[in-house]
Amino acid sequence: MEPQLTLFVTGADTGSSPPRRRRRVGRAERMAQRIDDLASRAEREAEECRLAGDAVGERKAREQARDARRSAQILRAGPGGVAALMAA
Repeated sequence: MEPQLTLFVTGADTGSSPPRRRRRVGRAERMAQRIDDLASRAEREAEECRLAGDAVGERKAREQARDARRSAQILRAGPGGVAALMAA
């Protein structure tokens, strides 16, 4: 005989799994994201310098952006992937 009232439904009854927790972002990934943000700012600065006709400032900002992107790549590669990244 079927129950007339169901007070609660368990996960086994519905066939669904419990919600997954969001993966916690590690310290290296957070730092890599901050460095990417710095690179984006440097690229905007380079564009502003280009529009202003400041070739030296543009070059400096582009170098900062390039170096920041490279640093973020190294952080994301981790200890095992740095050698392969440096060889590329």
